[in-house]
Amino acid sequence: MTRIKFILISSLLLLLVGCQQKQKMENFTYKYSMESTNNYKVDFQLNPDSSYIINQNNQFFDKFDGVYRPILKEGFLTESEYNKLEELINKSNLEKMKDSYGFGDNSDKTVMYNLELSYGDTHKYVVINLKSDQEFSKSFIELIEYTNSLIDLKIKS
Repeated sequence: MTRIKFILISSLLLLLVGCQQKQKMENFTYKYSMESTNNYKVDFQLNPDSSYIINQNNQFFDKFDGVYRPILKEGFLTESEYNKLEELINKSNLEKMKDSYGFGDNSDKTVMYNLELSYGDTHKYVVINLKSDQEFSKSFIELIEYTNSLIDLKIKS
């Protein structure tokens, strides 16, 4: 009888742990955008094959000069860059975040972040109107910082 209880309890625990595991991110697409309204915008897209596309627009100076000069970069992330980004995306728990932050309270901030993560049947969008009193997880902040550093590195190369 004790052996049967042990087997039942062990099976139940394994089932519960299995149900709480999130779907493995395979063939994911990650999109990131940061915009200072009417001043600057950068878009970054990472595809499942580790290819990326970056589109950077300095709208303020383009308007001032009367010329549209976007910077477009395409390429492939190294294996270590891709793995680091995948790790940070997993740790940040984007799937559990709200869809929007910083809206509805008459904020005059004009910096917006847009993130999109797609894999399997999962599609998550997060939009953030940057405010000083918003708090995000350390992992999410690391994801944003790493994404920005990758963009800077790839734009300069």
